[in-house]
Amino acid sequence: MFTGDLPSGSRACLATVGQSFFDVWNAPNSALGAFPHIGSPFGPRPSTINGRVMAALGAYGYLEPFSLLQKSVNVAKGNLFGLKMPVDLNIIDQLVAEVMRLDTKEAADKLLSTIRTVFAVFEYLNTPKVSLAWAAVNSQMRLQLSYVEKVTGIRTLQIWWDAWLADFSDTISKKGQDWAYSAIAKATMAIYNANKAAVDAGRPQPTMSELLTGQLGQFSDSMKKMRVPSLPQIPLLPPPGGLKSDVLGNGSWMGPDMEKQMRLELDEVVWERSISDGKIRGD
Repeated sequence: MFTGDLPSGSRACLATVGQSFFDVWNAPNSALGAFPHIGSPFGPRPSTINGRVMAALGAYGYLEPFSLLQKSVNVAKGNLFGLKMPVDLNIIDQLVAEVMRLDTKEAADKLLSTIRTVFAVFEYLNTPKVSLAWAAVNSQMRLQLSYVEKVTGIRTLQIWWDAWLADFSDTISKKGQDWAYSAIAKATMAIYNANKAAVDAGRPQPTMSELLTGQLGQFSDSMKKMRVPSLPQIPLLPPPGGLKSDVLGNGSWMGPDMEKQMRLELDEVVWERSISDGKIRGD
């Protein structure tokens, strides 16, 4: 929101949020603290912007976003969500070389299980429980940002979240698919070269070639499923860099960057009144 940059590196065609908003990020606000508990009657009831935003991702008393995950898959997910490679491709190179050298099922299984880990991230994200949690976090974040909008006078925070989440979802899906393509291509090329070398030398082809080729083909067929859960409750998410033409209106999106140079600042009158009165004018 501050720079206008999205996870993909694209620039959102939305007015950026000024420093004055972030200056009160951790400042207590009595009106903000008066809004409902987050997630359940036992959830937190923060009085700061930071508290409201962070608790929307999950907190004591609001455990819906949390679920257990196998360690290796969790590490790959963490890397992907950090916009990094889920697994270092150098590791794939090493495992491929090991399979070609040893030609054992154990070595082949190690390679395949490492590749499968990244596919497992998206399988996990699309399980019914996690898909519901993904949707719950989105809804909760939009709700908390609606409260923050009321105490700051900045009315585009939910729109920024929509733009960011749409771009983030698309970016990590593409990163996962790009990684899978590279990993499969590395293994496939190694198998081809090993088979060709064996034929040229009049030797039998590596015994693991058939197993690897079949499994890599299945991985290739599954790449199109490497997507994060969709959010049907927001049917008009913006494309990366999109702009909501009317923040209070019909919800349509358009492309021109007419607001690109604008910067929205905290409405100090609204903020100070919400602190002193402990409520929002009109509530």
